[in-house]
Amino acid sequence: VPYYFPLQDQFSKKTVPCLIEGANGKLILIWSEKTGSIDTVFTAESTDNGITWSNKKFIHTVASNLTSTMHLTGVKTNTGRILAIFSNHSPPNESQLRYFYSDDNGDNWSNVLNISGGIYYRGRYPVISNGSDGKIWLTYSTNNSRIIFRYSETDGATWGSTTLYPPTSG
Repeated sequence: VPYYFPLQDQFSKKTVPCLIEGANGKLILIWSEKTGSIDTVFTAESTDNGITWSNKKFIHTVASNLTSTMHLTGVKTNTGRILAIFSNHSPPNESQLRYFYSDDNGDNWSNVLNISGGIYYRGRYPVISNGSDGKIWLTYSTNNSRIIFRYSETDGATWGSTTLYPPTSG
């Protein structure tokens, strides 16, 4: 029998959930709700393994086109920061990568910031992961189906240069 997240309603489409285990076993759920051409990012928390959930917290609202879906990924870094990165498809044919974070186990969240730098700072389908050396790795794809990867050694505050796969021939 499936267990349904209790904050669902019939008027918005829930997409791209991301579940992160914070400190002391706290579960932090991050997701987007789409209503028409508006994507809104929320979080909620559970301290009893998902049996009960807090009220949802508003993080950010962004306009997108009607048929696109926001893409969201998150991770708890080696320092305990909860870091979430998302992209949403916005006209004309661009997807800006953005991020927000919490340094206090999801109690408070930063403003939403843009990931920038390099020629390929726009992308979609982001995925982040922790490296064993403390780096945070970010991969995403571009509109022309190139795979990009880059890393942060500063808990997501800054990002290294972009690397393309497959590499361009010189």
